Amino acid sequence: MFNDELVKRSQYLLEKLNYPWEMMPLMYVILKGADGDVQTAHRRIDEASSNPQTVLTGTVKCTQEISPFI
Repeated sequence: MFNDELVKRSQYLLEKLNYPWEMMPLMYVILKGADGDVQTAHRRIDEASSNPQTVLTGTVKCTQEISPFI
């Protein structure tokens, strides 16, 4: 997928979710991780928004497993 298409889809998600423009890089990364699929990206955002504690716990746990010497 071309970068300009990912940017367009990122802008679409920003507008759909009423997020500020400062969130554009995050939308881009989420879409890129979802292979440009807007529905998958939107679902992942919804899942993270509805249960942020699980997302945070998973991130911390993952970081500890990857870098135990930090």
